[in-house]
Amino acid sequence: MNPTKVEIIFSEAILEIDVQNISNYSINNGITVSEAEVETPTKVILTTSEHTSGNYTVTVNNIKDLAGNIISSSNNTASYSVQVDTILPDLISVEVLSPTSIKVIYSEKVQKSGAENISNYSIDNGIIIVSSLLSPSEKEVILSTSEHAGGSYTITVNNILDLAGNMIQPNSTKQYNVEEDSVSPELTSISLVDKNTLEVFFSEPINETDAENISNYIIESGITINSANLANSTKVTLTTSTHAVGEYTIMVSNIHDISGNVITSNNSLSYSYFPESPKPELLYAFAPQNNLVEVVFSKPVSQATAEDIQNYSISDNINVINAILKNSGEEVSLEVSELTADFHYTLTVENIQDLQGNTISPDSNSTVFCYLNNPGPIALYDFTEGMNSNIVYDISCNGAPLHLTISNLSAITWLEGGGMSVNSNVIISSDIAAKLNNNCKQTNALTIEAWIKPANSTQNGPARIVSLSNDRSNRNFTLGQGEGSNNTYGYDVRLRTSATSNNGVPSVTATSPAITTNLTHVVYTRSSEGETKIYIDGLESFSTTFNGNLSNWDNSFKLILANEMTGDRPWLGSFYKVAIYDKALDSDEVQTTFTEFNNTMLTNLRVFLEGPYNSGNMSTNLLDDQVIPLDQPYSAEPWNYDGYERVAEIPNDIVDWVLVEVRSDDTTIVAKRAAFLRKDGKVVDLNGISNVAFKDLASDEYYISIIHRNHLSILSADKVNIGNHSQLLDMTKAENVFGSESVSDLGNGVFGMYAGDTNCSSIITYADAMGIVQKNTKSGYNIADVNLSGIVTYADVTHVVNNNTKSANFKVNK
Repeated sequence: MNPTKVEIIFSEAILEIDVQNISNYSINNGITVSEAEVETPTKVILTTSEHTSGNYTVTVNNIKDLAGNIISSSNNTASYSVQVDTILPDLISVEVLSPTSIKVIYSEKVQKSGAENISNYSIDNGIIIVSSLLSPSEKEVILSTSEHAGGSYTITVNNILDLAGNMIQPNSTKQYNVEEDSVSPELTSISLVDKNTLEVFFSEPINETDAENISNYIIESGITINSANLANSTKVTLTTSTHAVGEYTIMVSNIHDISGNVITSNNSLSYSYFPESPKPELLYAFAPQNNLVEVVFSKPVSQATAEDIQNYSISDNINVINAILKNSGEEVSLEVSELTADFHYTLTVENIQDLQGNTISPDSNSTVFCYLNNPGPIALYDFTEGMNSNIVYDISCNGAPLHLTISNLSAITWLEGGGMSVNSNVIISSDIAAKLNNNCKQTNALTIEAWIKPANSTQNGPARIVSLSNDRSNRNFTLGQGEGSNNTYGYDVRLRTSATSNNGVPSVTATSPAITTNLTHVVYTRSSEGETKIYIDGLESFSTTFNGNLSNWDNSFKLILANEMTGDRPWLGSFYKVAIYDKALDSDEVQTTFTEFNNTMLTNLRVFLEGPYNSGNMSTNLLDDQVIPLDQPYSAEPWNYDGYERVAEIPNDIVDWVLVEVRSDDTTIVAKRAAFLRKDGKVVDLNGISNVAFKDLASDEYYISIIHRNHLSILSADKVNIGNHSQLLDMTKAENVFGSESVSDLGNGVFGMYAGDTNCSSIITYADAMGIVQKNTKSGYNIADVNLSGIVTYADVTHVVNNNTKSANFKVNK
């Protein structure tokens, strides 16, 4: 390789610990080995003392393959020859590139440090060397200089080394000639960056003073030049008054090149300003029926492209039968083959054009939707984001997501197990809540559901819990805590109708039972006939009938929690669930939502995988490479899990799928679910946000086990309580995991699941390494890819070697 490097190649993969032991190598003729570095499973690079020209023999001992077989003494030597370079580099020629740039050409490749040291060069006649750059060929150096006039020059070069360390002859010289520049600069092109910025390009480097004199530029049609900046030697950036749509001509005068030649011919160019209108975007899609998908675009689209069914594709073999553009021009109704209820589909559109002929961009041409057999809320929040998120996600899967943004994170606390505590004045709001405003106006009905825990029982204003409004005097609805229109205290609802004011008064108030600081379920319903009810903890607390309809709702209002948009009606307390429906739930449905919330158990888990772990997070290479399967991968041997977990797309920040087991004791599994592992260690449900939910699991204390396809499974050290809002089980801490050596020390008090169980035997052995070697360089979603990099490499073997004989310290049921 070079006089101090020797490359050795073995017939098969060998153990890294043996390879790096320099005492296992000897070379004759007095050559010593100072370092052995593994480059691939079968290749090692030795760093040695310096070889001279001649023949050498290397002998290798005590090297073992992955199965433990030691290298044979009959096949452990190899001979090689070395021819040392003693030829000095030479200065071949000099080429003139411009009056301020020359190219120096050497006879062979030279070292970068000397070649780019400007003190190693000197040029007569007062030429100053400004910079030096070695080209990729390593034989040529570009020197930037002060300006050459026409004439003869001599360059002197010293201290230049070739790659073998041979130095150029001292004071090597080469003569070159520069012709007198008599060519005038020309205007070559114009680029309009925006309506106030113009880039002007010249044929050669120009004088800076001339270039930045705005009087040297004239633009027709009344455009004035505000400034001129020489961005580089041949480009000038002009800031101008605002261009209107149309054609323009720029004329340039008095611009000199660096040799003093002034621009004469080719000094004007025409250009135009016709700004592109934005491309159409696919906003969202929803399925109101099992054979109908409504598609909404960002702007009106052409009928021809919108009604071409070839421009639409839906995942899972759903066929598009017909497409009809609605009168708005922004919505298309797709008749499709039968959709499966509560199943996520991906819609992709292509070749859709707006009325100006702009085609939809691939960056905004797909969305996820589902057909809800029993449509639930049109906005749903479960407050399980945690980890300092400033977003509260709408997980309703009903129309375009209506996410909420928290204006000040320091005002809230994310609660372990789910929930968000509002501790001081803050605004938590959406963009314009189009689907709430439009849907409820169409159905003339509404339900507001909230699981909350007030900070105190005396808040007033009323203090806004959930509001669709603009300020303290204009709203579509508000659920609040405080005195209502009849001066009674309780949960108060203001609803704007054709029979109430823009402020939604008179309001209705549930005064019994009295407000407490306990976890409380509050539901307000209003039917299309005006029947109005308020339920507290599943029981009806207030009932009346109001005239009027919702036709006067303001479409510009936003959804807000814990305040008004003006910040002057704060509510303090904790949120656990908020849901908005475009229908009135009946008493049975209210009771069902009350019961389901209490019967849904959530696991709040955190765990790291050793393989992809790095400095506090795990890599998301599999997600980045788009190889994580949409269906949970544990249905095959040896897991045989028959769960139906599937997504239409993998959520953000996901590392991989895991299996979560709930156990009544260390051997008895009472519930099991596939879930996602996020890069921060959080084990999350299929939306990538919420804690993992288990239906019909009794609230109790359980053991939790985590299974991953090529890491050793782990079990919680003790039982943990699982309920509606479980406390965090942090299995990145060794004391929370069963078995004294069940997890790998990742440093800084953090632990993770051992990597390397590629044959799923619950014990790591060299047999796991053989499986990796057999699949070396294979890419994709591969069980041999222990570090989840997306490709099987020798680095995966390292985990097996380091974790050899490690095993799961409990009975793993497969």
